[in-house]
Amino acid sequence: MDLLAMSYSIFDDMVLEEIKHFFKRTPYQYDLIIYHLGAHHGYGVNCIKSENAVNQYTDRVREILVELKKYSDNIGVMTLTLEGCADEKSGLNHNMEIKKRNEILRAVSNELDLLFYDLNQTIDYKIVRYIDRCHFTDDDYEYMSEKIIGYFFPKIHFAYANRIREMNDLRKKLDTCANVYVYGNGVRGKSLKIYLQKYGYAFREVIVSDKYAHLYNDVVKIDWVEKVNALVIVTLTDIEI
Repeated sequence: MDLLAMSYSIFDDMVLEEIKHFFKRTPYQYDLIIYHLGAHHGYGVNCIKSENAVNQYTDRVREILVELKKYSDNIGVMTLTLEGCADEKSGLNHNMEIKKRNEILRAVSNELDLLFYDLNQTIDYKIVRYIDRCHFTDDDYEYMSEKIIGYFFPKIHFAYANRIREMNDLRKKLDTCANVYVYGNGVRGKSLKIYLQKYGYAFREVIVSDKYAHLYNDVVKIDWVEKVNALVIVTLTDIEI
């Protein structure tokens, strides 16, 4: 899975240039490309007030999607997310424009016979939290990811990362789990081990991947973990491993 992210307005010439460059350089063939672009930039093009703007936005979306079809047999188009803290007096209420653009996305998707996912119909906007006008918290992006993955890849089982941000949260989990492991026997793993031992938690072992198991005598492989009522603590730096 790859992510090509950009903050251009879709009307910027660089959008197509970036797309072409990305697919020219990647060695992969993609089973699916999900398009989610054009929401919170380019408000100079006002589709709710101008038919010319509607035509301009429609033509540009079509141009980008036709280009993407060169690189995959499956293109998924996803609705643009709404903005928070909508206040017409401060000029932040762009949601009517976003809804109009989503209508255009649906129409162009139907025209080109593409998959279309109405993300806004599955998000509960009463519970999501924004960190600014249009970006969400990490937990809420994870919540949305489950919705997206569930729609485009229904056979994939989704698991939450179960992030712990404060030591009090960690202690609560430690008090309820019988089998506690630390992933990684490097500096961070050893530090976590010392912490657990210092405060008397029922810590079992450090676990490592098969790649590093031969380097240590006092670790277990990840396949040997007792999964019942278990907690594996992984640092943010190690999570990708």
